[in-house]
Amino acid sequence: MLAGLSLGTAFGVSDATVAARGIGPVDDFTWLPDGSALLAVNSANTVIRLRLGQSPKVMLTASDGLQNPTSVAVGGDRVYVSDSAYSTGQDLNLLSVRLH
Repeated sequence: MLAGLSLGTAFGVSDATVAARGIGPVDDFTWLPDGSALLAVNSANTVIRLRLGQSPKVMLTASDGLQNPTSVAVGGDRVYVSDSAYSTGQDLNLLSVRLH
């Protein structure tokens, strides 16, 4: 489960919004300029875009070169995804794709 921007009651916030269920486990995520999130889902070998109130959308898969994505970051108009390739044991990748 990925919760919305809520730091919990320890920080004086009393509610959280569940944005999605059944996606994980999520290894890493990053926020996009439009407020959506990109999730690196290692076990499913996917990067998913999550917009609050919408169904999750698979953006990258093994056919794009993913091999167990472990980290995702945004820099300018690029998305960078590193992977562990733990299931294949070869060809560790750092993917760079244009954000649009």
